[in-house]
Amino acid sequence: MTTEVQQDKTKGYIDILAAGKLLGWVFNPQSPNKPVDFYVVVNGNVVTKGCANIFRQDLAEAGFGEGYCGFEIFFDLPFDVVTNKEITLVDEHGDAIVGASFVVANKSLEVDFVGAKSHQFNFTLNSADELQHHFTLYIDNVAITKKMVPSIVGVNNFTITLPPQFVRPFNGYYKLASDHAACFVWSDYVQLAPLISASHLVVDPINNSNCLLEQNRLSLLSNQLKYNTTANVELYTKAYANLTSSANHAISNNTIDLPIVDKPVYSVILPSGLSQDEALTMLSSIVMSMPAANYEVLCLDDNPEIASVNNLIRVDSSSHLNSATSSSDLLRMARGEFIILCPQYVEFGFALVDFLVEPLAQQHIGFVASKVIDSVGQIIDAGFNSTNDNIEGLALHSRNCVTKHVDYALVGPSVYRASDIKPLSFPVEQNHLIQSIIFLQSSLSKQQMGVVFGNSQCFSHRHNLTVNTETLLRDTTLEFNASIESSLLSVATGKPLLGTILMLDAYTPSPDKDAGSYAAIQEITLIQSLGYKVIFLPMHFVHSAKYTTQLQNMGVEVCYAPYYPSVGDALCQRLPELSAIYITRYNVAIHYIDFLKETAPNLPIIFNNADLHFLREIRSALAIAAKGTEQAKIESEAALTNALRTKQLELDVINKADAVLSYNDAEHAVMTSHVLKQSNIFKCPWVLTDKPEPKPFELREGVAFLGGYKHQPNVEAVEFFMESIFPELLKQNPSVTVYFYGSHMPDSFKQYQHPQIKLVGYIENLDDVFQRHRVFIAPLLSGAGIKGKVLESAAYGLPSVLSPVAAESTGLSHNISTLIAETPQQWAEYITCLNTDNILWERLSRNQRTLANEKYSFSQAQDKMRKVFNYLNMTTC
Repeated sequence: MTTEVQQDKTKGYIDILAAGKLLGWVFNPQSPNKPVDFYVVVNGNVVTKGCANIFRQDLAEAGFGEGYCGFEIFFDLPFDVVTNKEITLVDEHGDAIVGASFVVANKSLEVDFVGAKSHQFNFTLNSADELQHHFTLYIDNVAITKKMVPSIVGVNNFTITLPPQFVRPFNGYYKLASDHAACFVWSDYVQLAPLISASHLVVDPINNSNCLLEQNRLSLLSNQLKYNTTANVELYTKAYANLTSSANHAISNNTIDLPIVDKPVYSVILPSGLSQDEALTMLSSIVMSMPAANYEVLCLDDNPEIASVNNLIRVDSSSHLNSATSSSDLLRMARGEFIILCPQYVEFGFALVDFLVEPLAQQHIGFVASKVIDSVGQIIDAGFNSTNDNIEGLALHSRNCVTKHVDYALVGPSVYRASDIKPLSFPVEQNHLIQSIIFLQSSLSKQQMGVVFGNSQCFSHRHNLTVNTETLLRDTTLEFNASIESSLLSVATGKPLLGTILMLDAYTPSPDKDAGSYAAIQEITLIQSLGYKVIFLPMHFVHSAKYTTQLQNMGVEVCYAPYYPSVGDALCQRLPELSAIYITRYNVAIHYIDFLKETAPNLPIIFNNADLHFLREIRSALAIAAKGTEQAKIESEAALTNALRTKQLELDVINKADAVLSYNDAEHAVMTSHVLKQSNIFKCPWVLTDKPEPKPFELREGVAFLGGYKHQPNVEAVEFFMESIFPELLKQNPSVTVYFYGSHMPDSFKQYQHPQIKLVGYIENLDDVFQRHRVFIAPLLSGAGIKGKVLESAAYGLPSVLSPVAAESTGLSHNISTLIAETPQQWAEYITCLNTDNILWERLSRNQRTLANEKYSFSQAQDKMRKVFNYLNMTTC
């Protein structure tokens, strides 16, 4: 890509055509910072329209305006239409865009669509090489699922299963992309079969059930059988017959011959105590779910009636003192790379193992668990021990989905890496072994534990399960109470839960976007560490694929539609089980605090004000007035009126809460002066996690600001910097470059275009900010609470220049651990000093890291949160 910008003509470049997307850039030098519309031409014919408006750092650095001239558009033409043809770009006037041409190489991928039944798509792949193919399935240009398919030379069959949100009939224009093909390898409009299958697909339904779930299950089984290409057709047919036999028809005489595998990938360990019919049903579901036949199945030989299964690996339970030592032997005998533990009698769902194993490619995930439903379609929250013999479909390792009626299933057993689980194969009951792996993070080779819930189906047919609640054997790595009978277990501690806290906030936390969300995640972790289960209820009330899952992976139950009709319904249903409720922000609390006080007067309410909103609004109003214009005076008066209204509402919530948390000592004094009490006002803990060693001074450059721009004080800070500080800074340090990072950057910032101003926007990895630059700035004129990014800067050892508002309550001191500036001249002087003085930089960096480690550790934060719970007479670990 050339970096020389012509001043008269629109230029462009096509980087690549891959997986059905055309990527490149188009730049109009006469309108350098405006989106550019263009057309894509193939062999002289216009095929689609695009717009170049995506930010690319390389383009910005090359001088192409602010860099917002990249594009990524879907390219729907089949490969045979464009092979060896030239793709060009033209502008809105039909003139060719200089440099924008691309010839598609003659390399295709032959994929044929076999058919779609229910929520499965079946394909054949004709491959010339042995490859790992990564396919992505789209509907109406939205990616909905991915599938990794290993191929051999010749014809390969594979199935893609839709994720749960697409299980219901979802008709549309589907497309399939591959990482080994330029264009989409298949596309067509598909009308999916409804969940209530046609009668000819339903073979002898169990008990003549009319349940939608059961009919869909049978339809899927039929589909699996129809499109199975495994060599052992007889085995597949027997398994299908077992799974579709009537409940009152014995299947014991239908022999199952499991595959003989020299080097199995998976080792499936069955639960003990299965009857012969249960074993055959469970094994048949494994056969149907794992057609590749790269697995072995192990079980305790505690039931001699299981005689009609060949090639089943058995451990003689009679030679052991108890079943715990037998279970330990099963783990030691397992040869697979992955071990699948089944604590209860369940039926494996379709493509279950594929869904469970795929996330284990990420090293930070220690295991993958799954939900369980019963045979009438109820999802079971079963992450606990219980003496209730009537819990249906209990799976001791699945813990964060409430019981709800649904028309489709999610679920299955748990998968572990053999290298992680085998070191734990000391004598312990299998069910308790599973729990120990989940609840003790130190058990898995120092890896962070994670739970990813499978998206496939699993059916539990036993309705009266007796839960094993024997005392766990002690081990140096397992610290459980002597008895866990009738107790819930804490995700964080592995000990019996002390209660349940419901956290109520406006949105599901997005910690990569704002400091308030980061704080919420840390507060959840602190509450869990004190022995409490956490339920999170966002007023936004929608599922976020990224952020809801992040909470669930922490062991937090999240309430959202459609499992509850409304926030109020969720709150009412969960009230009886709560020990306390934790509400963040006054504008959330005002909707519910009166109802809670009336409905549950003895339920403690912990209110986290996040920041004192009316104080922030007053400061913002005064900052407007400081501009000195008549218009500013009018705007300031209106803002002060709003601030006084906020003050009344916020103080009303503070008066009604049982405990109040605030990050800022100055806010404590303000609140105390208004509510005339301070015994229930606490310093809210802030946790700074361990950071890497800071890069040295000489490997850094530039000045950085970071903040979420939905927060108005951050917008005001940028405006103040650019209008008052930056001109002074250029006088003292003409070569300095300033970078602005953060989500939701407003368009108004484009007015500050300058060669030494970089408007980067959202950035996912904070290391890219705090390890790259020499100076961090926070020129805040208003705001309240504590400034999370200021503390992050301190933890990373990146010296800062702060306003008095930004430094407030952080513990950072002028000329010791930071520099605090008030006038534009001071700002320019201090930034220049830090940017050029290596000795000053090293001293501040060292001192602020020391402060961060001493004042914001997890243990100190835990003690602060414990004080709040003790004040409310709530027991803690």
